[in-house]
Amino acid sequence: MLNTGLITFRSYREFGFYREAFLADLDRASNAFFGYSITQRWLAIRLDLICISFGTSTAIMAVAFKNVSFVDKQLLIFSLTIVTDVIVMFSISIRMFTELSNIMVASQRIFEYTNLESEDELVKEGDAALKAANWPTRGEIQFDKVTMSYRKGMNPSLIDLSCKCEPGFKVGIVGRTGAGKSTILQVLFRLTDSLSGDILIDGQKIKDVGLHLLRQNVAYIPQSPFVIQGTIRENLDPFAEYTDAQVTEVLREVKLHDHILTKCDNGLFTLISENSTVFSLG
Repeated sequence: MLNTGLITFRSYREFGFYREAFLADLDRASNAFFGYSITQRWLAIRLDLICISFGTSTAIMAVAFKNVSFVDKQLLIFSLTIVTDVIVMFSISIRMFTELSNIMVASQRIFEYTNLESEDELVKEGDAALKAANWPTRGEIQFDKVTMSYRKGMNPSLIDLSCKCEPGFKVGIVGRTGAGKSTILQVLFRLTDSLSGDILIDGQKIKDVGLHLLRQNVAYIPQSPFVIQGTIRENLDPFAEYTDAQVTEVLREVKLHDHILTKCDNGLFTLISENSTVFSLG
């Protein structure tokens, strides 16, 4: 059984705080579901009342006109049968329509996602030549008057950013929250394209490079470590580009090979996830 976070709660004695937060979220979810159920019952009652009124009126008219000579009794009986079927189908149809309207919101969202602007090409014509030249070889990064906004109409997060990171240098980016530090990485990986300006790596504009080649050749260590659900090998080499011997050599370099041999029954093929206790947060 995993005790992720349980020790921290006990250490700081914050069970009450998170219990209250959980109960508050549970109340909000219950209120929403209760409101949805009430509207369904409200609709069902009123549909039944309409159907009862219509059926009762038809039955009264049939009884009232049963002895009238110009009214065919067979038609009266037939009308009562039809009204019964119509009442059932009318109620079911309205309920199904309302249920369909609620469920179709998910399809509407999917349709909207299909109309989103797609990313640039994953592979471009010049990628083969860049791979043959082992690009990038030096690691020089240059920003030339780069301006970027996350959405149209929003204020730019980067405005005319120009800087140059020399090969082999360690560069620190300092700024307050919201100054655009993470945005620089966004445009470097082209997760969001810049509005103007160019970014060059070893003199090559990254807009002319396929997204696969660009992102495979730029490494990024996030602030919060994470793992994907899969084997240890898949986390280290998700595209299966290296041999087991090369992966093992990397683990030896970072002093994790012995830990995996002793703690993991299946070695590199041990399944891990976010809540796995095989590795610590560090």
